Amino acid sequence: MDDQPFYNIVALELRDQALRPGLWARAVAAIGHDGSEARALYIRLRVAELVQEREMLRLLAKLEKDKQRERELRQQQAKREKATAWAKIVLAVITVLTLFAVLLKLVFY
Repeated sequence: MDDQPFYNIVALELRDQALRPGLWARAVAAIGHDGSEARALYIRLRVAELVQEREMLRLLAKLEKDKQRERELRQQQAKREKATAWAKIVLAVITVLTLFAVLLKLVFY
């Protein structure tokens, strides 16, 4: 995947001094000072965070799509079961009527 848009986001955050304080503190702690190395680490950490967020959103969207598909399959199954039940009822009624017709024929002919 292309991470360039995330670097653009982080560049804007740096320009606007809208750093994430906890992430900046982690970068400074890892480097030992707040110079350009800490800034570079912050950028890598922030981009990794954004990539992870994108992946999480992608997974959530897939999960929701899978849930929707499962709901649709359950609805289709319920419709098939209902149709099958009605078909059995109709078949039973036809059988009873056929037997009744045969019985009438035997009695009156």
